Amino acid sequence: MLDQWVITAEPSPQHGQWASESLYLFASSDWGRITEALGARPMYAWNREIGVGAMVPVFSRFGIRIGFLGFPVLGQPWEDLSFSQMKDTGSQLATALGLHVLRLNGSMLRASDSSMTAARPEVWIEDLQSWSPEANKRLRRDLAFARRSSQGIRLGRDCADALACYRLYEATVKAHAGKIRYSPSYFSRLFALAETQVGLEIFAAVGDAGVVHGFSVLAVHGSTAYYLHGAADEVGRRCGVSDLLLEMLVLQARQMGASKLSLMSSPWEQIGLVKFKQKWGTDSGLAVTHDVATGLVGCGIGAIIKLSRLRDRKLAENFIHNS
Repeated sequence: MLDQWVITAEPSPQHGQWASESLYLFASSDWGRITEALGARPMYAWNREIGVGAMVPVFSRFGIRIGFLGFPVLGQPWEDLSFSQMKDTGSQLATALGLHVLRLNGSMLRASDSSMTAARPEVWIEDLQSWSPEANKRLRRDLAFARRSSQGIRLGRDCADALACYRLYEATVKAHAGKIRYSPSYFSRLFALAETQVGLEIFAAVGDAGVVHGFSVLAVHGSTAYYLHGAADEVGRRCGVSDLLLEMLVLQARQMGASKLSLMSSPWEQIGLVKFKQKWGTDSGLAVTHDVATGLVGCGIGAIIKLSRLRDRKLAENFIHNS
């Protein structure tokens, strides 16, 4: 089975054409260059038997190689496989790429299983094309408030500044005692790509003197849209710009023909963020991580990672039980 996979440092012409025609943003070389800003080395896997590929960012530290099959999430076509098919494919790819661990981040799932490494709550809009804010009384009220309160703040797609948005992201993460996972270079590349890439849009709320009060990032991969990033400062939160920016994002995703939209996973402890997303979403479930390990070293690393995420798994099991 391994000889079906062609592993290269740059995508093959077939891979590039497949990603472009299918609008698989997260499998493209453009997205690979985005992950380089996070310290990854993007590798490209092409299965010549079934005509399917993947961009796998590989992170190396102290000789340990960990890759992601789809970053930040699996996405199509991988999410359409059964769990057993996914594990078999992951094992093949991990071996072909010489990885110790290959991480699979599943999205918009309604069940957990004993083999998962970790899980977080996720909210999404299942049928985006028929979705309407009129269906949610609280959302209608909050949008009306935001429109009244945000007079003088300009919202649009041509007013975003990468560094200013990074600082908003950084301040938001620090305020919640979280971990800074993205860098100024990542934001710079992301914003530059949005200028030319179909399926990647950045919206911002800008006030007097060009101050950025909030932003949101939309990424479309295949037929699914993702609320990739978002943040607002104190002024923006008081004015409700997060709702206005998300409204722009959702309407743009629907206009682009996406069938569903993920609001992405949230830390268990950020209850306010989860409730904000639930106001917009129609469905709730889990974003589930599975780690496929190879060799003794990989299995040891996988066991350590899984042990460190025990709390996540217990919370996920309780969530499913109470749903």
